[in-house]
Amino acid sequence: MRYLTIIILIILTLIIEVSLSFATGHKIYLMDSMKSLLYQGAEVGEYSSLALDSNDIYYISFYVKPSGYIAYTRGTEGISGGRVFLYGAIDYEGNVGAYNSIALSSNNKMYISYYDIENKNLKAYLDNKTHIVDDEGDVGRFTSIALDSQNNPHISYRDATNTALKYAKWTGSVWDIHTVDNGGDVGEWSDVAVDSQDYPHISYYGNCNLKYARWTGNEWKIQNVHIDGDVGGYTSIALDDEDHPHISYYDATNGDLKYAHWTGSEWEIIPVDTGYATVTIPIPLSPVLIKGDVGKYTSIALDSQDYPYISYFDSTNCDLRCAIRTESGWDIFLVDSEGNVGSWSSIAIDSKDVPHITYYDQDYHIIRYVIF
Repeated sequence: MRYLTIIILIILTLIIEVSLSFATGHKIYLMDSMKSLLYQGAEVGEYSSLALDSNDIYYISFYVKPSGYIAYTRGTEGISGGRVFLYGAIDYEGNVGAYNSIALSSNNKMYISYYDIENKNLKAYLDNKTHIVDDEGDVGRFTSIALDSQNNPHISYRDATNTALKYAKWTGSVWDIHTVDNGGDVGEWSDVAVDSQDYPHISYYGNCNLKYARWTGNEWKIQNVHIDGDVGGYTSIALDDEDHPHISYYDATNGDLKYAHWTGSEWEIIPVDTGYATVTIPIPLSPVLIKGDVGKYTSIALDSQDYPYISYFDSTNCDLRCAIRTESGWDIFLVDSEGNVGSWSSIAIDSKDVPHITYYDQDYHIIRYVIF
């Protein structure tokens, strides 16, 4: 049955463009042939990751349940005003594909890191081949991938056996593996970015704190960015034109979305969305301020002016939100409120500074994709 599903995956089909009628007015694309997987009992959308190529064509990697394999979908040129996309299976040996992350090279080749659940190791897909990157213990959860100027992949990930943060770089012939941080229980929700010198920067959750590590060329420098309460889950990192890190993350103590930015001399910590909303109680008829839980499943990207865009999940209302920083502050958008949507979000900014977001629809177990 698994092989039949894989054959069905490799098809050419259309994305049906759907304009949802909620107040935001953004257009949501439902990946229609992914719905065909549902008819065979498959679920897609968890652990999905998005990247845009040099032509602003999207690539999305995702995990397929219950078969347990990793696949991707890729956009192409439109036909008669529609959007066409292709499917393909990457790896279906065992139960593989959780915690996947995708990156594209300068010539639009696809690189993906992911966790092998069955064998508990880190794997990667590059140059049309699968690699076992690290198999020392239970390694590979919370993986993230980024490419340097030579198109060599850099991968951050969690070593669950030693509760540590690890890092691997492909040299062109072998994987160079480092233990970055083993000070306590660290390494969850890691995200990696590579700077103009091809040095990696990693944000991650450790010991209930937001942590940050960067390679200097000789050693790893580690900082506690935010240590007030239980903070730092669901991190995402992006580097600006000065190689300064911008990090989005979840404040579990307060149920808030937060943002950290290195100014060059200190960390700027900002509560972006605290989840407060005013509702009217029928009896008595009066407004009441209530506190929600927002900020899980964050993903951050910077536009051409280095302004951050953050997609994230509103757990209270089960909605997808996006926060955009401007000269005057933060603008918060309700992007999709149609059902239980918004977890596993991934954001990318195209050449026209337009944000693209993929995310999980937990009601129908499919991937949604929005451009706004």
